[in-house]
Amino acid sequence: MVSSYMRSKAADTQQLLLGLGAAGALAIVALSAVLYTAASKRRRPAYSKAEWLEAVEEIGTIRGFEDIVEEVAKSGIESSIRPEVWPFLLEVFDHASTYQQRQQQHQIMVRQYQQLLLQCQAYEAAWKDSLRPASPQHAAAAAPAGFQQQQQQHQPSRSPSQPQLMQQQQQLQLPEQIRQFAEAHRIIVIDA
Repeated sequence: MVSSYMRSKAADTQQLLLGLGAAGALAIVALSAVLYTAASKRRRPAYSKAEWLEAVEEIGTIRGFEDIVEEVAKSGIESSIRPEVWPFLLEVFDHASTYQQRQQQHQIMVRQYQQLLLQCQAYEAAWKDSLRPASPQHAAAAAPAGFQQQQQQHQPSRSPSQPQLMQQQQQLQLPEQIRQFAEAHRIIVIDA
């Protein structure tokens, strides 16, 4: 009698656990469906090329730019128009500028970039020359005038020791920063 009572209790407990497990699984599925539906309703389509073309006026000015910025912040940008839109978002170009003004500004920025790149290459060459023992005439020919004076002030008469080399490297960090700036500028402005 006790054994049949225990078996029936065990069976009842097992059925109860199966029922609770099934109810829990069903609750999880229902909650997932609700969350998925809520998330999909919140997600907006990305700012499209059609919307962008509608906002660009005939002369090239952008109409309703503040609204565009808000929309892009909420929903993103279609990848096909990113090169056109990002220079405005990064304030490289003014949204009130015309096509002609932007073309002139772009040409100026390209010339500035090329000059900066040449300057960086000269600094980099001078910096590399300062790290290896070289004749003073070779270093003077490779470096810009201001850099030559700075280098002469800090260059010892004999070959530099390890601490002196480290000090020279720390003093010449500016060219690396200029090189990094020039590369970022090229990526953002010229490749856009």
